[in-house]
Amino acid sequence: MRRPTGEGDAAQPILIAEQPVAANTARNIAIADGLWREEALGFDRAFHFFDEDRIGAARVAWKALTDRPGIERRYWKQNDNGRWEQAA
Repeated sequence: MRRPTGEGDAAQPILIAEQPVAANTARNIAIADGLWREEALGFDRAFHFFDEDRIGAARVAWKALTDRPGIERRYWKQNDNGRWEQAA
């Protein structure tokens, strides 16, 4: 059962929500469903997680951010040993 949006959101140190809105004045956002949202650019930092099924859409989002002013892109991936390393 989902609770109504907004009820107690501002008091949450970590807010799990369906919409990219900083109801708790968060400055970072983690998009965990693989679907990029432009609203994430309103945060100081956006983390976009995706799986193999969404890699094509993630590449399109990555390329769309190429020439955007104030955007610093970084890409991390897991190596064969399971460690995360910066790839771009």
